[in-house]
Amino acid sequence: MRFLLKSLNNIRSILKKSLSLLVLRHFYNYQPNNVIIIAIGFSAWKKKFVRSYFKDSPVIFANHYILIRVVAKLLLNYKLKIVVWSFKDQDNNIDLSAFDNLSIWRMEDGFIRSVGLGVDHVMPWSLCIDSKGAHFDGSTPSDLEDLINKFDCTKLSSEQKQDASRLLSKLQDFGICKYNIIAQPHYYSNREVDGTGILVLGQVENDQSILRNPSVISTNAELLERAIADHPDTEIYFKQHPDCLSNRGRPGYVDVNAYSGVKEVPISVSIANAICNANEVYTISSLGGFEALLKGKRVTTFGAPFYAGWGLTNDQMNFSRRMKTLTIEELLYIAYVEYATYFNPISGDRLTVHQVVDIIIEHQQNQIN
Repeated sequence: MRFLLKSLNNIRSILKKSLSLLVLRHFYNYQPNNVIIIAIGFSAWKKKFVRSYFKDSPVIFANHYILIRVVAKLLLNYKLKIVVWSFKDQDNNIDLSAFDNLSIWRMEDGFIRSVGLGVDHVMPWSLCIDSKGAHFDGSTPSDLEDLINKFDCTKLSSEQKQDASRLLSKLQDFGICKYNIIAQPHYYSNREVDGTGILVLGQVENDQSILRNPSVISTNAELLERAIADHPDTEIYFKQHPDCLSNRGRPGYVDVNAYSGVKEVPISVSIANAICNANEVYTISSLGGFEALLKGKRVTTFGAPFYAGWGLTNDQMNFSRRMKTLTIEELLYIAYVEYATYFNPISGDRLTVHQVVDIIIEHQQNQIN
């Protein structure tokens, strides 16, 4: 009996090692010290740039709890890290609490993402990876929030300050934003915009940046109505989120015709140009609010975006964890230079924010010409 049990244990050990090798056999560049990535929640088109980003590590895509458990068991003796796209684990009812012995990171699009939309499967040139939460989730701490709180801005070198100023100038001069869609330079061909209006930024209402954010207002219609109520004698402009325009079934599309006097910003006008032609921006938690700050605009927030609570915005919420006042250059440096990562989505080569911005500028100029 003892011999039989020993034989069964040996068979199990051999089977486990064999299956482990089977899982790894197509990772020709695997080295014993490399971390193996278990990637969760990535749609098929995202897999290419994820493999590029982790080009020195094997990546195993697993979207089911049982498969994740099997892979983790088979590779028990290897260095493993779980990387989740946004909060797709929770969306798919995958409980990761059983893997608390592993590092769990959340990945999201970066702040200067691409020239084009993710909904059109345009690959990103920037990603944010967070070990505590997500930069857009104000309900819990994140690496970005902690980094901002702990970052000693008094010790920024002259080179770092120049880096932030140079980046700010590029973003302002060339209208660089998250998606950088080429657009017409003016609002309307038949009128001059004097820059005194209120721009209301729509968001996708079932996006995690809305669902996970504590907020005073949670729908675009409520946001628009609040802007109208706060500024009854001011021109109000509403900018639909591009994902809601491409798919009006996504929650967040607003029928602007139902609001007397409100003007809808055409899709052909970029968010950068829309911001330039406004005096103030109303947002729940859109990154467009930060892009407006970069252009010197007054920004009123009703949610908990990463840029709120640092003395730069007119906030309708309190932020007990955000414990300092920053300049726009300081926040830009921390978020865009220190926190976000940049890479070539084809080769996986790491880039700087300036290199990505220069690539986008060149691409835009080629399109214009």
